[in-house]
Formats: sequence, C-alpha cells, structure tokens
Amino acid sequence: MSSLSLVKKRVNFKDIAKLRSGMELATSFLPSFQEKVHYTSFKIEAINCKWVLPTDAETNKVLLYFHGGGYAVGSVQTHQSVVIQICKHSKTKGLLFDYSLSPEHQFPTALEDAIKVYQYLLAQGYAPQQIAFGGDSAGGGLAMAAMLYIRDKMLAPLPACYIGLSPWMDLTCQNTSLSSNANTDVMLSKESLRYMASIYIGKEAANHPYISPLFAELEGLPPIYIQVCDAEILLDDSVLFAAKVKHAGVDVQIDIYEKLVHVWHTFWPFFSEAREANKKLGLYVKSQLSD
Repeated sequence: MSSLSLVKKRVNFKDIAKLRSGMELATSFLPSFQEKVHYTSFKIEAINCKWVLPTDAETNKVLLYFHGGGYAVGSVQTHQSVVIQICKHSKTKGLLFDYSLSPEHQFPTALEDAIKVYQYLLAQGYAPQQIAFGGDSAGGGLAMAAMLYIRDKMLAPLPACYIGLSPWMDLTCQNTSLSSNANTDVMLSKESLRYMASIYIGKEAANHPYISPLFAELEGLPPIYIQVCDAEILLDDSVLFAAKVKHAGVDVQIDIYEKLVHVWHTFWPFFSEAREANKKLGLYVKSQLSD
C-alpha cells in the first residue's frame, strides 16, 4: 500500500496523456489472456468494444461494464482483467466499451456512447432481464447515469441489475469523506477528483443528475449492489447513494470493506479480499439475470 501512496504523491493528475499511458502500461501486466476466455473486438459505430467470454458462460446473458478512470483515462484493455474475474462467477459474457473521454469529449458524449451500446445489445436480441450494468469509480457513476437517462426518456426497459465498485456518484466533490479519508486513501485526492470533474462536466452544473446520480430522483431502478472500502475518499458517495436509493424503494445492498484501496478489485492477483469481492459481484449478477 505504501508504494501506491508514493505514486499518489508524485503523479501529476493534470497530465492526462501520461495518466492514460501509465494506466495502460500498469494494467497490461495483470493476467487477462487466460486459456479459458475467448475475446472478440469490434466496433459499434466509432466505439471500440470487446467481448470477453469465459468458456462456461451462458451466451445469452451479459454484463455491460463501464470502466473507471475519472472520465479521462481507461479503456477496454485496462479493465478486461477484472471483468473476466466477475464474469467467471456470474457465468455471463462481458462487454466492455471505450466511451469518449474528457477533456476531448465532455458531457454528455460518454453518456450518449453508453446509450448506443445498450441499444445495440437490445437490437442484437438480448432482453433487458439478461443484461446487468456494472462499473467502477467514474464508470460506476456513468452506468447509473445511463440507467437514469433510459428511465427518464423511456428509451427501453431497464437492465436487470446494477453493480458498482466504489462508484463516483457526486461530482460536486463536497462529501465529508473527501476530507476525512484524505490520509487513508492512497490513490485519490480531493484535488484530483475536482480537476477530473471540471474537465468532464464543462459548462454543466456538477449536480446535474446525469453527472452526479446522487442528486437524481431514484425511484423505479432495478436492484443495486455496491462495494466500497472504508479508507477511500469516495466512501460517502456509496453510503449516501445507497441510503437515498433505499429510501426511494429500490432493492439495494452495500458492502463496506475495511482498510483497502479504491477499486481494490483490480488487484485480484495480489489480494484475497479482491478475489472475494469479485466473486460476490459475479454471484450477485448471476442471481439477478434470467432467460
């Protein structure tokens, strides 16, 4: 953990190009290309996509995964390893996609990309009850924003469920844990989040419900499962969102892990807690999807 803290102190979070190349390089060493997983890359219009298919997956069921990275970094490559781990337990196919990143593309371009991918799945014959939405950090917020948009615009029935891995639900960056956990979060800082938020939202208000789902009306959403760790600055995003969505009458479950890091799930080769968390996510998805 101390080495991660050192990286946090040294990284220039405004150097987006270096952050992108650094994440690509770091995650390239994670085991992904396993013998029992099949990969297919393709495009939906200009959106790069990748199927990951464990050999024992039910091919009519899908986890649509929204990668994290502050809306500015990340790709199908950086997150395929953790998606494979979840899909191994959910017995589903995984679909990752490269939504448009900031600052080149500001809100709502990433949201529009997400809607296109969901509509693609429906057009391919997948039923909503066969699809789960999932995402980590900014991707977790984007996945929730996409569900809210689909609901509000009545574009289609909502997916069967949602899983959030330390989701970023409030881009106003005002929650208490951003300060109270500043010394225990070895990866993120309030300053870096504020910068990432500013280059993503552009001229929109930070509390726009499709930017910060914490401020949305949350009735009518499918079952939700969130995992977060007590040491990270985004703790309150999960806790407050879970309380609000429960008040709205939505079936929600939240697990708070102790003394880990933001999206520890990606470190599954090293931490048993990550392997356990990924298994729980996968089994939750499996329990919610139907034919």
